[in-house]
Amino acid sequence: MAEFYQMDVVEYVQHVKKIAQELERSNELKEKELQIKMREISIKEQELFILSAKN
Repeated sequence: MAEFYQMDVVEYVQHVKKIAQELERSNELKEKELQIKMREISIKEQELFILSAKN
């Protein structure tokens, strides 16, 4: 019976590690999306600055 629980613990730890890796990957993707959006905003700000300078 003790071996059964030990196997379960190993499986649970592996599963938790897999979930942690998936969360880390998700966070990395969200960070990249945020950086892209920040670049887009920066470009729009520059465009507005150029347009306002022309007027």
